Amino acid sequence: MNADNQKRERELETTRSERQKKADELRDVTRVSRNLENSEDEIFTFERKKMNVLEELSGVYQGNYSRNVIGFVEEAGIDDSKILKRRFETVKDELVEKQGQLKRELLKIEDKEELLKMELLGN
Repeated sequence: MNADNQKRERELETTRSERQKKADELRDVTRVSRNLENSEDEIFTFERKKMNVLEELSGVYQGNYSRNVIGFVEEAGIDDSKILKRRFETVKDELVEKQGQLKRELLKIEDKEELLKMELLGN
């Protein structure tokens, strides 16, 4: 095996290692994304239950004071839900961007790996 082939073999091994690292990183980001979606579902289920409890409370308690307190709590709950939803959307967008970036990097590495394999076969 000549020096060029040895160099290509080392490059190929390095490229394979890079590919594996990027693939692992992509799997990790995908797992985090799925966990985020599950957490989001659970949290918004809880939010719906909370709003149902508030609706029941408003039916039980009557009078101006109780309506004001319950109205305040409902508004605060809605505001909190909006903030939480925006945060989830921001994190999801960041994860989607990271996934796209990792996929592009992975494709470049795979292309480089294929090129090195072809060069090795050509020699």
